[in-house]
Amino acid sequence: MQINKIKLALGLVAGMAMPLVASAAADQEAAMKDANNWAHPRGQHNNQGYSALSQVNKGNVKNLKAAWTFATGVNRGH
Repeated sequence: MQINKIKLALGLVAGMAMPLVASAAADQEAAMKDANNWAHPRGQHNNQGYSALSQVNKGNVKNLKAAWTFATGVNRGH
């Protein structure tokens, strides 16, 4: 009898969590439609790192400099 209660509770928790997961995925997809938002580390699902923004181009890319850096303290790890 106790096992059935646990199964029921787990089923209820999983059922209530599904809309939250779906909502987060929908929010991420909506954010990706704007070229200013990079919802993934490489920009889009295909990981190509392409940006349609035009502030940086072939003519001025050589002038870029690092604005900030962050060290995690792990050598050769990050």
